[in-house]
Amino acid sequence: MASRPQILACGLTSSALGRRTRRGRYETVFRGVYRVGPSATHLTRPSAAALAVGPNAVISHSTAARVYGWLAPADAWRFDRADSVTPRRRIEGGVSVDATLLRGNRRSRPGLRVHCAGSLTSDEATTVAGIPVTTPIRTVLDAAAQLDAFTVERVVAAALRTGAVDRAALSVACSRYRGRRGIGRLRQVLDRPEMPRFTRSEAERRVLKAIRDSGLPTPRANVTAGPYEVDFLWDNLNVVLEVDGFEFHSSRRSFESDRERDGWLQAEGLLVVRLTWRQITREPMKTMVQLGRTLARRSAERGTRLA
Repeated sequence: MASRPQILACGLTSSALGRRTRRGRYETVFRGVYRVGPSATHLTRPSAAALAVGPNAVISHSTAARVYGWLAPADAWRFDRADSVTPRRRIEGGVSVDATLLRGNRRSRPGLRVHCAGSLTSDEATTVAGIPVTTPIRTVLDAAAQLDAFTVERVVAAALRTGAVDRAALSVACSRYRGRRGIGRLRQVLDRPEMPRFTRSEAERRVLKAIRDSGLPTPRANVTAGPYEVDFLWDNLNVVLEVDGFEFHSSRRSFESDRERDGWLQAEGLLVVRLTWRQITREPMKTMVQLGRTLARRSAERGTRLA
């Protein structure tokens, strides 16, 4: 990744730069910033954005959360040479990259959303994979001001799970920035008695939301059960819920290993329930009614309170 001044400083002329760009040797990511190395990754646009905004900026908000790996990379950040649309359209479309200026004038552009520093201080900036980003705690705070409550919970859960932040530090930050947008949402997540739940796939995310919306008892997510990790577990009922999302259960090998795992779990006295992507996306209400009946029947069989 290099800016136009950096490339010209290496001895390349403006006309040569133009030719290389037209021939596809270099790819324009933002105006004046080019990808000159290997194929694009999920870090390409954040890295390019840092160069585009200048040395007084850091990548922030949900973009920083993606750099840390707390949110899935946005598909729109990736470049596909087989795309039929023009390069300019590809560059400017899709998900914007967030950056915050420590000092200087804010100027957003297509595909790049620039924020004023506000309360951001220099000690709230760090570097990840060579990209200037906000620190983990600051990233959580900014994400809470930008994202919906469910996604904030995912960010917090991932940050806690990876050890990037801890509850005490987040609580201190909430007090420090009391009244700031998103702090109330973040406090609601932190005030829950259980650890915020971390989900790995869109299918799991939708199931957890549907369970909560339907009023069913909330299971623990991504729980270790013997040699396996299950998607959801109701401990008091010994019920496991597995989600067959396209991304995780599409191959024959996955099918075989899933059935082997189911056999082991059932032998240990756990009831395994499986949902498909179609059930989650097309019939969520019907699916939750059926799940509720299964949990109620299991509760009656075990003489355990459904809660």
